[in-house]
Amino acid sequence: MAVVTWGTAHILAGTLGGRACPVLKIDNHRAVICYVKMVGGNQVAYACVVDVDPTTGNFTTYAEAEFCADTTAIGDALWACLLSSTSFYVGYSNNADGDTVYGRVGNISGTTITFGAETRTLNFSSRYQKCAALDSTHVLVAAEREDFPNEGKGDARVVEVSGDMIINLGGQVQFQTDRWTPWGLYPYIISLTSSTAIISYVDMLGLSGKVYVYYLTIAGNTITLESNALWDADESENLKGIRLTNSRFLSMWYDIANTQEEICVGTAPTTQGPIS
Repeated sequence: MAVVTWGTAHILAGTLGGRACPVLKIDNHRAVICYVKMVGGNQVAYACVVDVDPTTGNFTTYAEAEFCADTTAIGDALWACLLSSTSFYVGYSNNADGDTVYGRVGNISGTTITFGAETRTLNFSSRYQKCAALDSTHVLVAAEREDFPNEGKGDARVVEVSGDMIINLGGQVQFQTDRWTPWGLYPYIISLTSSTAIISYVDMLGLSGKVYVYYLTIAGNTITLESNALWDADESENLKGIRLTNSRFLSMWYDIANTQEEICVGTAPTTQGPIS
């Protein structure tokens, strides 16, 4: 029987646990990791390159690059996606601006990361956000609103990048319109193609916590909400998923009512229609 073997664990000194810490594969021996440290009373966000020796499996972490000097590393306030072998996008909550959603583009040169200017990408505060690359210059971002009187609603938009700069923001679209507190939308994005995507989310109206899936089409920087479907009527949380093909995806979530993880494979329409 084949057995998985493990190398020696490496400690990232000073990092805060219990946070979403994205890991992005660059190639067969390099990856980008993002994480948060407590520095001088602030939660500071960093990224660095990890380089793995393809023969021994030993690895080296290289110089960390700061991308937010005062973030809110709670829940899923930090997320990232790879744009190309030399660039990635990172979204985060900026505590210095009331936890408003910001984004930056990171450039990868060998084992060095540099960042372009930060940009406010959604006009509200949020500690639960996600992003996914549509192609090398377009990113779909989604987040749960925490601003009064829109608590619990969900908005999305397309962010266009060029080089290490965010150059354009598409219109902000609301995919979840029910207002409810406490919050718990847990949005998750699955990019299917450069023009189609899935957003799964939890609707907390009446504390129901039902899981919904929304099918979106994208033309340039414009999002069209095509169709949504109820996937689980039980109270749920912690949504995640992955693209399988251009039209098929796998979603997973924790069913609180039945204390179990659940998975489901969906097939998205190529034109407007119901999700199966």
